[in-house]
Amino acid sequence: MRARPAANKPKESGAPCPFEPVCPGALNTIRALEGDALSSAGPAAVSPGLELRGDPKRSNIIRLIVFVVVVLGALVGVLRLTCIRWWQVPDDDPDLAASVSPTLGAGDWVVLWRGTEPSFGDLVVCPDPEDPADVVIGRIAGEPGDILEIDDRGWLKINGSRIGADTACNVPKFTVENPRGGDDVELRCDIEVLGGRYHQRAVVPPKAPLKPLAGKREVSAGSVFLVSDNRYLSFDSRDYGPLTRGSCGEMVVFRLVSRLGFADAATRLSWIQ
Repeated sequence: MRARPAANKPKESGAPCPFEPVCPGALNTIRALEGDALSSAGPAAVSPGLELRGDPKRSNIIRLIVFVVVVLGALVGVLRLTCIRWWQVPDDDPDLAASVSPTLGAGDWVVLWRGTEPSFGDLVVCPDPEDPADVVIGRIAGEPGDILEIDDRGWLKINGSRIGADTACNVPKFTVENPRGGDDVELRCDIEVLGGRYHQRAVVPPKAPLKPLAGKREVSAGSVFLVSDNRYLSFDSRDYGPLTRGSCGEMVVFRLVSRLGFADAATRLSWIQ
């Protein structure tokens, strides 16, 4: 019987490898290079069954973002059902649009708050007493029992105390359309303090051809007296009378964007006082 050939002995590490396509050292180098190439190429270059493991830190960040978005969405949903709503100031009512300037403008998207009862100094939205399908907007300047005086320059005096306004607005002058003639009117803006709230007010021009209504009255029980922030082109309780407090349950607290959209950096995402 022929003797079985002896098995080849392993070669020394420094000897050539005539029976292998690649020497062990070179093979290890090639495998390392392949691993680097796959890592830099991303998941798309990895063959099925050889998927790379994801970054745990990145996964945790994504989970946190999703959680925050879900929680915020649920919170906004609850608030909308109970306390807030977003609403657009009508752009088809010239009297209303002029009366709310310079604080608001026609077409503004605002947030209305109804979680608490509006009080002295708040800017509120109420149904128009002459047409409930429409709204009026004004600032509560008189509550039950108050004695309110307004002169022909638009200055307020409540229970004998004059309401001060001696600071100019950041933009001291602005232009608004006159609903009575359609022409543009330039008005001066200052800051009035009413109920601890600093808000913008349009001042009656010294040489105005027409002066706003002046008068004095006591606010009756269960009513509020509204005054426009635009004291020259006003549309407030001097025109439609005091309103029942219960009908004025929503106050303007925040402006999302103006009618010009998010590009209007001067008015977007701003608190309303």
